[in-house]
Amino acid sequence: MRKFFTLLLLLILLVPMRMQAQQVVYNALQMKPSLGVNHEQYDYFQHDNNTVFVAKQQPAQVDVENSGVVKIIAHYDANEMRGHLLALLDSTTQRTSYDLLKGDTISTFDVPNGTYDLVSSFTPSRNTTYRTIYYVIKENIVVNGDTAVVEINPHEATIELKTPTYAPDGTLWDVPIYGYDENNEEYYEDNGNAYAMYVMNYISYEPLQKLVTCSMSTVLYRPRGYESVSDVYDMRVSPVSEKFIFTQTKQHIDKNNLIPYFNKYEFRGTAIDSLSNDPNDYCAYTEHFVLPVENDPNMYYGGCNDWNIYANYFRNGWSANGSIPLSADGAVTVYIDVPQDKKLYSDDFRTFLSPLYTNIETVTDDEGNNSYRSYPIYGPLALVKRNDVEYFVLPTTDVFFMSTSTPFVENDNSSNAIDDNGHPILHYTSKQRLSDDKFGNSAAYNVFKMYSFQRKSTTHALMEVNYLGKLGETRECDLSRATVELTYNNQYIGQIDINSLSDFSFTYAWKAAHPEDGVFDFSLTDTTIYVDGIHGKNITKVHFDQNKNDKNAPTLRYLQFRNRENIVTDHFNENALDGGYLYLVCADIDNLNDGRTCYKPTVLEVSYTAMGSDDWQSLTMTEMPEYGYYNYGYTYRASMGEVVPQKDVEWYDLKIKVVDEDGNYQEQVISPAFKVAATGSGISELNATASEGLKAVYDVAGRLIANGITSTDNLPAGLYIVKDLKNGDVKKIMVK
Repeated sequence: MRKFFTLLLLLILLVPMRMQAQQVVYNALQMKPSLGVNHEQYDYFQHDNNTVFVAKQQPAQVDVENSGVVKIIAHYDANEMRGHLLALLDSTTQRTSYDLLKGDTISTFDVPNGTYDLVSSFTPSRNTTYRTIYYVIKENIVVNGDTAVVEINPHEATIELKTPTYAPDGTLWDVPIYGYDENNEEYYEDNGNAYAMYVMNYISYEPLQKLVTCSMSTVLYRPRGYESVSDVYDMRVSPVSEKFIFTQTKQHIDKNNLIPYFNKYEFRGTAIDSLSNDPNDYCAYTEHFVLPVENDPNMYYGGCNDWNIYANYFRNGWSANGSIPLSADGAVTVYIDVPQDKKLYSDDFRTFLSPLYTNIETVTDDEGNNSYRSYPIYGPLALVKRNDVEYFVLPTTDVFFMSTSTPFVENDNSSNAIDDNGHPILHYTSKQRLSDDKFGNSAAYNVFKMYSFQRKSTTHALMEVNYLGKLGETRECDLSRATVELTYNNQYIGQIDINSLSDFSFTYAWKAAHPEDGVFDFSLTDTTIYVDGIHGKNITKVHFDQNKNDKNAPTLRYLQFRNRENIVTDHFNENALDGGYLYLVCADIDNLNDGRTCYKPTVLEVSYTAMGSDDWQSLTMTEMPEYGYYNYGYTYRASMGEVVPQKDVEWYDLKIKVVDEDGNYQEQVISPAFKVAATGSGISELNATASEGLKAVYDVAGRLIANGITSTDNLPAGLYIVKDLKNGDVKKIMVK
């Protein structure tokens, strides 16, 4: 999905288009967060340039004796307006009911007795230039065993929520003027300072901490007759109380350098109808990337996605993928408005940035026609502050439209709670990161996520594949170039397209040709890896047997190293391994019938070796229940103090194997995974006396001989490395 938008934006850049603003309307936000998107749970309706998504409603259990009807009569001219969403909100029972106008003028809801609020939306019809959405809201609708009649008309949306937005030089952001006059003659005026503008409008319902609906607009031009570009996309609403919050996020693309600028505004009710930014409040946000491959030295691009969270509800915004022409130095800079005070918005609604860096490949077919392919790296979600940046690793790689997941949920028992500090492992700040570290400068690890899905009484094993880096960055440059080989029922099938796994085309086509259950073995090889200039690789093997009760293989979901100073890094000093940790999040996922449920893997085996060697040494993984993560996975860690550095070896490989109770497994080798720099031997002289307490004993090659012993007296004669398991001291001793 991301790749599609990258290419779409690239095409817009390469082939300028003259078009008017388009809008897409989304809702379908569930009451509780869900880390997956089951598209069969949604209805959608297309009205020209407008699309509405609505959650399929479950039959309401209504007590007839204590219920009534809300009857909604909509008055509008279908030639002038199109009706869209109806959302009936009940803050007492936390019930939300949705419907669509779809041209009908009367809608009814059978509901329990109570007091309700109604949200409705309209857009101008196709034959009008005006693309603004009109929101008509009715509050305090009382139902007491009878029929409450509510009449709505889009012309009741008399309040325009204006957000004039200024560029850093103090001028208003604006786009060129384009359109057709009364004689149907085309006109174009190259004024303005913005190449394009992307706008998201949100309505949130404070009593339920719920995002009700949102709209998306692309503005490349404005027609004559409108004083500013904001006249094209600003919200128009009926008068309401502070129960309703209107939030607008904007992305302006500077016409001169194609750098995006982000702004955000929040209206609580309609008492205030205009907000504006201070052009001095823009903060530069710069990230550095390393791309492991180069296609065309003249085709480097950067960009940025914005993602938004209100309470527990996670929504993506617009992206400026591939919009900034860059050199090969890998620096991507964007700007975001960070006000000195809170006059524009509160902390309830937060905007995150995810910068990207990509190199474009030009592909020429046999007829000489060129097409373009993009292989980007996306940074994790970044919450930019005036003096710091907080990073939140996106829990799933498949979340795009219609998702309600959030990276703040802590565990199974607090599925509706937000921890502002984020998950202890999936969150870090710029102060917990080396200043010269770059996205892409690590060996990628594979997230091969599987879950069951029932379609027309047939159960499918769906697969979603992605590669992530040590800082949580998403590496589509690896995904696009990895090779996949399939063996089925012990018979080698051959290579398959890796993209066919994630878009499910392989799953459906294979099931149609092979309706019987079988045993799958996938081998994925990624050689698109360079770490500090060293060529690396990731080899992942996935085995699952569809004849078993559990038809899916478990997966590694997240990997992170931290040193003893709690810095996220894969570089260690041999004298400072103690206090550093390797963290893993693993899960066995299944979403058949009950949503995506995560089970604990039966076996987790982790080992390390010198890069390129097969002399694997085990690491002890300890589960951390307090780091449990709602519908995401189980967290484990191993002390880096268990690693015994080898002479003249700096880089080490890592092998991770997760197994479920039916023997399905995922195993991957990450090479190189971490570095241990020599700073002197760090080992005391020969014949030193081993300290008292529990010890781990290794031979001089680094192989574990004994663990948890209290005395070395019974060891055979020889030279050993002894580690005190309490204080981490390491000594070399001679047993005679």
